[in-house]
Amino acid sequence: MSNLDDARQWHEMTQHLVEAHGADSGAMIAYAPTLEQLKFAHADTHVALANIGALPPDRHTHPLPLDAGWYEERESSYRPFLPSASARDDPFAWGFPMPYQTGLPQTDLCPLTEADLADWAAVRPLPDVSADGIKGRAAIAAARWLARASFPGAPGGELVMRARADAQYAEWHRHYRDRPEILEEIERLRAEAGDLHAAHPIFLGFLERRIAEKLRGQQGARLQAGAGGPGPAAAAPEAPWLAGISFPGPVQPSPPPLSGRKTSRTPPPPGQRATRGWRR
Repeated sequence: MSNLDDARQWHEMTQHLVEAHGADSGAMIAYAPTLEQLKFAHADTHVALANIGALPPDRHTHPLPLDAGWYEERESSYRPFLPSASARDDPFAWGFPMPYQTGLPQTDLCPLTEADLADWAAVRPLPDVSADGIKGRAAIAAARWLARASFPGAPGGELVMRARADAQYAEWHRHYRDRPEILEEIERLRAEAGDLHAAHPIFLGFLERRIAEKLRGQQGARLQAGAGGPGPAAAAPEAPWLAGISFPGPVQPSPPPLSGRKTSRTPPPPGQRATRGWRR
């Protein structure tokens, strides 16, 4: 699967969680979960609702089994940009998805092995889940859904999104005016994406990553040719401004792990699953 396909899936899943489940759009952007984490959050909120015999606010269902992804951050799974500074400082960021990280009812449980994902994929109610807690979180999410929240922003956001995209494309054309091969790659991918998708921040993040990869490849080739031998596998981008981009802008591939302190997870007694974050 290409990065562009992953980017579209990431946007579609986040949009579904916000517009059909009532997720907190700001929290989803701040924590910037991977695509696998988004899929797990989606399956997990359906499981949480199943525990109280409820459906999402818009009453939708899905064919089963769901793609339940995985709850931990893995470098192989796509993410469009790094989490915000506050999310990186969250000592429980590793436990995504927790209700305050998504704005949704969640089980606060995680699978011990990938085989345990079958429970989430089948949307089976799980034992030891607080029904009262889920009901309260579901009510908050339903209220947010009634307000017709949208992703990535409020009504009128499309005009702002297009204006920001136009400014970004103009900046690229100015910065790479002497690099026709970079501009050709930008315009080719822009045309393939179409007018609306090419203006979306997720696509711009994907495009930024492609530019960075191309710059690293070219610099690595020059270093290898100049040294007369093998160069570094991935040289730093030659454009310093690329390294200076911070949240919520796009970032380079293979981001470093989250900086928050990782709480130790003690294996539960046989037959039980480990809990995320705070212990009951």
